[in-house]
Amino acid sequence: MVRLPYGPFFLPSFLPSFLPSFLLTLSSGEARAACPPATASGYLNDQPVRAFTWTSDTPTCAPGATASRCAPSALYLPGNLGLIPNPSYPYLQESLFVFLPATGGKPSENSSILRMAAYAGYRTIGLSYTNTNEIGGPGSQCEVVEGDQLCKASYADECAYKIRKERLTGVDNSTTVQALHPKDSIAYRLVHILQQAVVWDLADGINDWNFGQYCNTLACTTGGNMPWMDRIRWDKVVLGGFSQGAGFGMMLSLETAVAGHVAIDGGNDRCITSAATGVTREATYYKALGSIQTPLGPVNTGGASPGPGEFAALHEDDPKDGLIAPEVVPDSYPYVQLGTTVTNIDTAPGVPTTTVTVKVARTKQSYVIQPNGSGSAHGSMARDTVMPTQATALPPTTPVSSGYPPDLNLFKTYVRGFCSAQ
Repeated sequence: MVRLPYGPFFLPSFLPSFLPSFLLTLSSGEARAACPPATASGYLNDQPVRAFTWTSDTPTCAPGATASRCAPSALYLPGNLGLIPNPSYPYLQESLFVFLPATGGKPSENSSILRMAAYAGYRTIGLSYTNTNEIGGPGSQCEVVEGDQLCKASYADECAYKIRKERLTGVDNSTTVQALHPKDSIAYRLVHILQQAVVWDLADGINDWNFGQYCNTLACTTGGNMPWMDRIRWDKVVLGGFSQGAGFGMMLSLETAVAGHVAIDGGNDRCITSAATGVTREATYYKALGSIQTPLGPVNTGGASPGPGEFAALHEDDPKDGLIAPEVVPDSYPYVQLGTTVTNIDTAPGVPTTTVTVKVARTKQSYVIQPNGSGSAHGSMARDTVMPTQATALPPTTPVSSGYPPDLNLFKTYVRGFCSAQ
C-alpha cells in the first residue's frame, strides 16, 4: 500500500494481469468493528484521508467533460493525525461503503459525508454515475420517455424501477428508457475502482487493505465475460446515497443480500407534476419486491437484507424527498426494513446533537446560504457547501454563515448511523 499525503493520486487505466491471485483472495479475518467515538476530538485525532481519485474510461465522457457522470470517483480511508491511510485503524469495518450523489451531484461535493463514513471505519468510495436527470418530477426522465409532462400509469411500477436497474447494471432492459453505455453503469465503475484500489494497495507488495474481498473470485483482476453485477460481493457492501442516489441501495436490498443501505433525504421514488394538476404517484415497486422476498421474514416486511443494516436521515422541511409530515416516513421505507418510526434528533432548535443510534432520523436543521443565494433544507443533509457546521443552538430558520469547525451538526448522528448500517 502506497503511503501518501492527503491529496489526489491518479492511477493508470490499465490493470496488470500478473498480480498474485493469492494476495487478492486472502480473508482479512475482519468483522463488524466497534464504532469510533462520535466526538470532535476523536475526529481530529483520526483524520480520514482521500487516497486517490479515479476517472471512468467511458466513451461518453470526452477529456475535460464537466457532466456529473464524468466526475472523478474517490476512495477515502481511515487515517491518523499525519494524514496517512492507516490499515491498523482500531475501528476498521469489514464492509465497503459506497456513496452515490444526488441528481447532478459529484462525489467531490459530498466529501464531508465520505470522510464521516471513513471515520466510522469503512473503506469508502464516492462513486459518480449517470445522474444528470431526475427519475421523477416535472420534465424528469420518466416523464420524458413517456412522452408528456403528466404522471403516466406505468410510472410507479415500471419506469423508475427500470431506470434504476439500468443505471445500476448497464443492461438495457426497456424500450422506453434511453439505453445506457455499459461503462456508465454503477457496477462497471465500482468494479474498476476496486481494481485500481488493488493496484494501489499492492504497490509495496503488501495486501494491507484487502480490497479483493469485495470481488467474487478474481473479478478484481479478471473475470472474463462475468456480468459486472456478479463480480461484486454485495453482501460486503453498504450502498448509500443522497436524494436520487439513496434509492439504489434500497432497491438493490430487495433483490440482493447487501450488507446494508443508507438513505440521506431520499429513496422515495415518485412522479410529481405541477401544483396546478395536483397529480402525484408514489412508486409501488418497493412493495411488490418486498412482498416476494419471503425467505427472511413474513410477506411485506422487507427485502433480502437482514437488519439492522439500514439507516436513513430526512429533513423535515424538504417537500420533495423528505418527510411527508413530521412523523410520517416515505411509503417505501417499511419495505426496506427502515420501519415507520421517525426519531427527532434535534436536542436544541435546529441542532442535531443526539448521541443515540437511530434507524430513521429527522431534523429541522438550518443551512448555509451561499453568496449566490443558493442553499436548501435538502442540500443541508449532504452537500458540503450547504451543510451547517457549527454546534451552537440556532433557530431553525437561521442560516449558518460562520466558520467550519469539525463537529458538523449531523456528525454524531451520521457516524453512529453509518456504523449500524451493516
